[in-house]
Amino acid sequence: MSWKEELNAAQLEAVLTQEGPVLVLAGAGTGKTKTIVSRLAQLVSSGVPTSSILLLTFTRKAAREMLLRASSIGDKRCAEVQGGTFHSFCSGVLRKFAPALGISSGFTILDDSDTLDVFQFLRNEKDFGKARSRFPSNETLISIYSEIQNTGKTLQSILEKDYPLFLQRTKDISQIFEDYKSYKTERSLLDYDDLLYFTRDLLTNHPGVRNALSERYRFIMVDEFQDTNKVQAHIACLLASEHSNLMVVGDDAQCIYTFRGASVRGILDFPKIFPNTKTIFLEKNYRSTTAILNLANEVLQNFSEKYDKYLFTDNENGSIPSVLQFEDELEEAEGITEILLRKKEDGIPFKKMCVLFRAGWNSNQLELVLAKRNVPFVKFGGRKFIETAHIKDLLSFLKLLLNPLDSVSWVRVLKLIPGIGNSKANSILDKIRKSSGSFEVLLGENETAIDKYISPLYHLYQKHRETNSEVKKSLPILSITIESFWKRITTIPNEDLKT
Repeated sequence: MSWKEELNAAQLEAVLTQEGPVLVLAGAGTGKTKTIVSRLAQLVSSGVPTSSILLLTFTRKAAREMLLRASSIGDKRCAEVQGGTFHSFCSGVLRKFAPALGISSGFTILDDSDTLDVFQFLRNEKDFGKARSRFPSNETLISIYSEIQNTGKTLQSILEKDYPLFLQRTKDISQIFEDYKSYKTERSLLDYDDLLYFTRDLLTNHPGVRNALSERYRFIMVDEFQDTNKVQAHIACLLASEHSNLMVVGDDAQCIYTFRGASVRGILDFPKIFPNTKTIFLEKNYRSTTAILNLANEVLQNFSEKYDKYLFTDNENGSIPSVLQFEDELEEAEGITEILLRKKEDGIPFKKMCVLFRAGWNSNQLELVLAKRNVPFVKFGGRKFIETAHIKDLLSFLKLLLNPLDSVSWVRVLKLIPGIGNSKANSILDKIRKSSGSFEVLLGENETAIDKYISPLYHLYQKHRETNSEVKKSLPILSITIESFWKRITTIPNEDLKT
């Protein structure tokens, strides 16, 4: 059987459609990758030069695997097709055409770690963190800056919506962003967002370059199009400006990745950008069962903006899904844990079970309950709740209430205070040891920063010692150790915590 005979009708239609804009809506488990791989093989076998094909994917690994698979089922030359991420493609384009933008072609790319170092240098230079009101951490600054670059939103709108506690520092944040841009320009540095931003600028304002690239890449395919951001989607469309031979593959119902401004709008608006778009629906599912797909189809019907599609399968086997409702996160976590334990008693090993969440932090309550019930688990896509930095910070505060001689916790707490590093923390720790764990020795330091952090802790310690009661939740301490506290607290549906 040839590889074409293994395709269903919708997949084959996508593979054989070469000219014009094509939107392939590939539902979960419908053979999306197989379709892309087969189309690569078809293009090359039909005589299209490999240098005229461009494959843009979410990761470099995905591109490599697709090209290797295309080579294995078709012409070996498929491996010569240019494939990679938007960032890697844009880097190559800018190396060649940077002078047109006034950029040195020998620019250096800042990775995420480098960017953190630059922001730390800039904040130290201007003493932004020394003011009375809080200033965002480097990580938060980078997140805000990236959102501005990738979505076109203003700093004011982002702060108002997601970081209202920093609104009074709007002017300083704007200044450090300007300093960051100048720092990069003076040193021929580009960060990941710049690679996209400058490439879009190049293609938009330099028609000669745009036309040349569009003529070279006569057939363009973009995978996971629902996870592209506004700038990436624009770049893809500009590259196809001379021929419109652009195939984007994705699923509007699977847009769960919002890093660097990714938005489902690109896939929803594609037919508006290319009015003659041919839309192909991959609806036959090879992974799931009829009962599960029926439930999924019912859920999809409630989407306000969507493409009408209906997933189906030949697999009639499988149990009927259950929908369970709980009063709050704690009850939900306990209910899930009970189900897992019952499955274990039925002979199903824990390694055969999994719990899916929309976002990593949604698992926090369940992680605590699992740990309490001694259920072993591995978390993918982030640290375990009790291992995250801000929770370890909070636990260090609480440990000191119980044991003021806990050196490890003291070092962690002291290093949260602006201006205190390893050396000074160890010096202060030595005073604490000599005073047998006395908080009073710190309150006598006559340093505003130390007093601001330690005074609330000291008062809690006094209260705990006087009443000999269990240490309660302390939102004030939590709020000075977690920058996104107010953003996060409004999204937690636990009424007890909110109050």
